[in-house]
Amino acid sequence: IERLAMNNKILLVEDSEFFRAALKSTLESNNYEVLEAPNGKAARDIIPTISPDLILSDIQMPHFNGVELLKWTKENHPTKFMLMTGFSHILETQNAFELGADEFIAKPFDEEDLIDKINNLLRDSTRENNTDVPLEEKIKYCKVSLEDFVSDKAINLDIFIQLKPGKFLKIAHKGGKLDDERIENYKSKGLKELYIRQEDFAKVLDFNIKLSKLVAHSSSIPIEKKERFLLHTAEVILEKTFVDGVDKVIFDNAKDFLTTSIDLLAKDDQTFTLLEALNNHTDYLYAHCLGVSMYSVMIAKKMKWSSTANLFKLAFSGLMHDIGKKEIDPDLLLKSRPELTFKERQMIETHAMRGKLILESLKSAPSEAVAVAFEHHEDILGQGYPRQIGKNEIHPMAKIVHVANEFCNYTIKGPHHPPVSGDKALSLLDNLKRESLDHVAFRALKEIFSSIGLQ
Repeated sequence: IERLAMNNKILLVEDSEFFRAALKSTLESNNYEVLEAPNGKAARDIIPTISPDLILSDIQMPHFNGVELLKWTKENHPTKFMLMTGFSHILETQNAFELGADEFIAKPFDEEDLIDKINNLLRDSTRENNTDVPLEEKIKYCKVSLEDFVSDKAINLDIFIQLKPGKFLKIAHKGGKLDDERIENYKSKGLKELYIRQEDFAKVLDFNIKLSKLVAHSSSIPIEKKERFLLHTAEVILEKTFVDGVDKVIFDNAKDFLTTSIDLLAKDDQTFTLLEALNNHTDYLYAHCLGVSMYSVMIAKKMKWSSTANLFKLAFSGLMHDIGKKEIDPDLLLKSRPELTFKERQMIETHAMRGKLILESLKSAPSEAVAVAFEHHEDILGQGYPRQIGKNEIHPMAKIVHVANEFCNYTIKGPHHPPVSGDKALSLLDNLKRESLDHVAFRALKEIFSSIGLQ
């Protein structure tokens, strides 16, 4: 741990005498000069006379709490201010951020994290013309459901909450646990999702569903090629899958989830090769698959699906639902349905079986994705293909992907039609296909579009 000079003075504000003494010892052993206050009122009285470089304060204290002390300090004696927060004080922490707290650390914490954060704060205050981007801003985070951590097992990654865009607070350390009390407390505060580093996304899947390794240990495909493809994917999502009328918050959440999922999948050479094949086959196929994946996730979330593992498998399934089309002549796919002969229609319909076989041979493909590729054209009336099975036989994920697929057939540009608005697409589905679509999934799709009245 880097040590700063002794002239850095810290005012430690903590009502627990035992904890205050332990913290003081830690700080002094790292070359800080430490002054103490047992509560916010005492700290307020001495701040004007001691001019600390940093105030390190607990949130919950009698006689003027940490948030009140922060507000008073920022108004009267602007000073670097770092708050220590317990897991039950999330709302107070968010309020403190809005009032201008410079840094936070969640209890329990370890010495290294504490000293690291203090060093960064004091270094920034003494460095002129500082142009470095804070490390935290370079890290990419992704959301996971709070329900994913309902377990007695130790977690193998750090977990964060988001105070505001770009600002995250670590609430659990690798090797620790989120016990039932903490989870219920977060729920009572309205938290439904937590954050992890994007690089840890695969660990969440392993933690929850014990998937076999999704990522190959070695890769023969240059990383630069994969990075270019991921950038292209992000552009396609933004340019071609947004539909007028969709709830933007829901869309952005699904977009972030999908890009994180593809970033993980692209690390595996087999999966990356399939994604490239979708992208290269026809001008519209990859955009359609991205759209189906995104709207499937949005529908599932509206249906109260919360498991990150299940949402990942659904995103994967939507992404690969038409993978069988890569083996069909692109010129045939570009024909409009009235132009197709009976044999040509039969050929196109083989993409369901072809997709099933392709994904069965893919090491990283969940069994759910195999089922979705095979069944995404089945309908609840038993009039779909390839097997005309009834609604009770269709895989639940295939029912969702079927609805998303029909919606994206209208809203994402195809070879014979321009994209239509969400209102228009839902109207067409309501009038032409409502009886054949899973009713729960279709209603959830409608709920994504706030301007559409439910029927």
